[in-house]
Parts: sequence; structure tokens; C-alpha cells
Amino acid sequence: MAIRCSDTFTMPAGEQRADVLIAAVPSRAWQRICTGAGAHGPREFDWARIPVQTGWRREECFQQAKGEAGLDHYQVRSWRAWYARITLSMLALAWLAASRAQAVKGVGTGDPGMIGYMLPEIRRLLVSLIQRHALDHETVWSWSRWRRRRQYQARQCHYRHRGYLLT
Repeated sequence: MAIRCSDTFTMPAGEQRADVLIAAVPSRAWQRICTGAGAHGPREFDWARIPVQTGWRREECFQQAKGEAGLDHYQVRSWRAWYARITLSMLALAWLAASRAQAVKGVGTGDPGMIGYMLPEIRRLLVSLIQRHALDHETVWSWSRWRRRRQYQARQCHYRHRGYLLT
């Protein structure tokens, strides 16, 4: 996984920077692995296996993915189809988790002057949030809020123009 040293991770003890976590890994835990030949020689990366919490958190996440993202609603006949289905389910679960986190902050459809998330908006957000060189997440969410407010205003103007009663 390629990350910046200033990236933070949520750990049981709280938020920690990547460089602090890497410094805590003993030198004997690191292992250099070649991932194949590249244009300028072998592509070698240093990897370390670190202990993580297992048990109920992982199982809880798996159950949540089954219930909310349809992880267990598939019938596939090939590895490629299975991989595509699982990837989409995990992406959907990540979206739901991010949406839930934003809702806790008071962002989202609770604003009466904003339309709810529509499929094109969800697609735009997903693409913006998973691009390799994406904008920071707060910029993406701010753009979405601005767009949904303007869509709400356009809908209200359209309804007034057509003579619909607005409540």
C-alpha cells in the first residue's frame, strides 16, 4: 500500500500517523519482496506483517457487509464474476460507512434546502473519492453539498414556473 507519511490511521489508541506506526515495527519484521520486472529493473518493496485486532470486529464488519451491501446475494460461476461482485459490495459498504460518518457530522439529506443523494451524484462521489489523485475528501463532500443545494433550488424554480404548489 502506498501512503504518505503524514496519513493517519484510526487505531485502538486513537488516530496515529503512518510514520509513527512504521517506526514502531521492529526491523526484523520487514521483508523485501520483488513484485516482478519493471522498466528500470526489478520492482522491490519492503513489507511488514503487523498484528491486528481480530475476532468480533472483523466478524461484525462481515455481517454488516452481508446485511447492508448484499455481500451474500450472489450466484457466480467464475472467479472474475465473484471478484467483481465482492469488490462492488465492499465499495458499497465503504460508501455507506462514509455516508454514515458524514450524517453523524450533520451533513447530508437532513438539510431541507438540499435534495437527497441521487444515483448520478453517488457515482460522481464514488469516482471522486477513489481516484488515485483525488481531491481531499472535504473538498469532494463540499462540492456535493453545493451541487445538491443548487439542484434543490432549480427544482423549486421549476415547480414555481409550472404552477405546482410548494409546501
